[in-house]
Amino acid sequence: MDGMPVVFVGLLAPDHKPRVRSALLDTGASISMFPASLASSLGIDLSNINPTTARTAKSRAEMTYRPADVVLRMSIAFDRIVSFFEWPSLVGFSSECDEGGVLGHRKCLEYFDVTFFGSEKYVAILPNNSFPGKWLYKTVGRPRG
Repeated sequence: MDGMPVVFVGLLAPDHKPRVRSALLDTGASISMFPASLASSLGIDLSNINPTTARTAKSRAEMTYRPADVVLRMSIAFDRIVSFFEWPSLVGFSSECDEGGVLGHRKCLEYFDVTFFGSEKYVAILPNNSFPGKWLYKTVGRPRG
C-alpha cells in the first residue's frame, strides 16, 4: 500500500493478548473493519452477534459484518516523540475484509485531528477534545547537536 495512509493498530479484548494489524485510515468509512478471523483470536464469539450490512464506496456493494466492542491501541512516532493512544471502540468483523483493516469515523477517527501530508507520505494524528481514552507520550533517543 505504497503511499497510502496506513498505521499499525492493536485490538484488545478482555483476557487476551493484543492483536496488531495494519489499517488504512479511511475518512470515508463509517465504521472500522477487520477480518472475521481476528475476532476468534480475541475471544469474541461472532455467532452470538447479529449481522448487519454496510455499503462499500469502492464497489457500491453491500458488505456483511458483525459489530463488537474492543479497545484499540495505536502508536505514532514523530521526531523523538512517541505517542500511544488507547480507547474503547466499536469495530466490524467481516469475512469480506482483507488481511489488514480499515479505521473509520465512528468511535475511531472522530476522536482525532488528522492531517495528511501527501508529498511526504506522512500522516499527523493528534487526539481532539472528544477523545475518550488514554494518551501517553515519551521522548526517545538523545537530543541532537
